Amino acid sequence: MPMAGRTMDPGSEYLFMLCSGLVLFTIGCFLAFNLWGVVDRFTAFLAAQYAQSGRTTPPRGLSVLRLVGALFFLLGGALALTGAVKVF
Repeated sequence: MPMAGRTMDPGSEYLFMLCSGLVLFTIGCFLAFNLWGVVDRFTAFLAAQYAQSGRTTPPRGLSVLRLVGALFFLLGGALALTGAVKVF
């Protein structure tokens, strides 16, 4: 990621790191903490897609989505904090 802004200002790669960290942190919050029932709605959508296609096996459990959400939450927080320190 530090190569993102090499053709522009010297500090622009840290601004990119800050913005991408905030996006990952937000996605991680919604997935890890199941805000607004995002995980439940996504698994219901997957189950409907399986039923419509004629498959009988249900989609995998919620633990995988929550694990991915926790990783995004931690990685996004670290990136946002590092980018904010370097920008400001």
